Amino acid sequence: MAPPAKKQKVNNSKSLIVFQSPGLKPDVSLKVFDVEFHVNSTLLKLHSAFFRTFLDSADKVTSASTNITANADSGSGSTSDTTPPEASATRESMVYGEMKYKWVTKVDEGEKDKWHLVADNPKAEMFEKLLSSVYLRPYSIDSILKLTDLTDMADYYRMLPIVSHTLSNALLDSQEFIKQINTNPCVVFKAAAKLRHKVLFREALVWVVADWRFPAFKEDGELLNPRLRQVARCVYGEIATMVSRSTSKIMDGFLAAGCTEWLESFGKGVIDPQKEEHWDACDLYLSDRPALSLPKFFQNIVYNDDLPYDVSIDPLYLSDLLRNNLVLDQAGRVAGEGDEKDCFLCAKIEDEDLPWDPEEHDW
Repeated sequence: MAPPAKKQKVNNSKSLIVFQSPGLKPDVSLKVFDVEFHVNSTLLKLHSAFFRTFLDSADKVTSASTNITANADSGSGSTSDTTPPEASATRESMVYGEMKYKWVTKVDEGEKDKWHLVADNPKAEMFEKLLSSVYLRPYSIDSILKLTDLTDMADYYRMLPIVSHTLSNALLDSQEFIKQINTNPCVVFKAAAKLRHKVLFREALVWVVADWRFPAFKEDGELLNPRLRQVARCVYGEIATMVSRSTSKIMDGFLAAGCTEWLESFGKGVIDPQKEEHWDACDLYLSDRPALSLPKFFQNIVYNDDLPYDVSIDPLYLSDLLRNNLVLDQAGRVAGEGDEKDCFLCAKIEDEDLPWDPEEHDW
């Protein structure tokens, strides 16, 4: 792999961006709307199956006056009649100055209103990030939309592996994006799966199943992929099992201690939470009536350091249930507290259960 490259921005309008790397002179011109990128063909072909296929394809003609439109299916990179989502790329088989290849943007017919030309086009910005990953240059992600745009573009140009490998460093400088994950976790979950990025996948998974009463994978129509839904269901089921065991042990403890008053109060409160008197005997532990919040209930047990009537909390699974498994989010969130009052943040998944083959290096 080439050493870290120096990226030279030629002017303030960013109409020309040159990516440089020692010993690898730019020989490809890629014009994305009104922004032109100069890059090296060897690096492009090394990290992109799309450019390996099309830069030196057999159908390229040698006449400088002939243009060939390269279309590819967004899933496979193979030639088809489908135009790329943002625009098709026209390859001119000619030497442009010292450039061996020159690619320019061609806006699809009938799509002018959708993709109008502007000086700071977001697609050009995403393409710059895509090339930054190839050249091992730092970049950041500031929104969920930017992540999905970058992922879709990397998928189209068959560059998912290099984006995945460079994303970890990018996420360290993307706290605004990290703060947004819980607002639309299923979208991030899907993008992370496509990128096969374990850290981001696990981070999104925590939020996909976090809400105990209304988990995102059940409420959000975004998660249609059956394999990803199966992962979410299984992880949510594991949390539900711990909740059931903990609740059962608490009830068994009260029963063994002869605390029938507490048990009756708890049972009536669950059945009819609107009646305040139903909660009298367990008021200390259920502070969020009338809606019963199990995360808050367990948190109160830990906070009070014991259950009433000398019932031991040692055999419970509360430390596992109340654990925060978020890695990227450094906000110090606590299950059962604040905005996470109804959330468990303990979701986890082992490497062998990830929905992709970790031994596959090109996808």
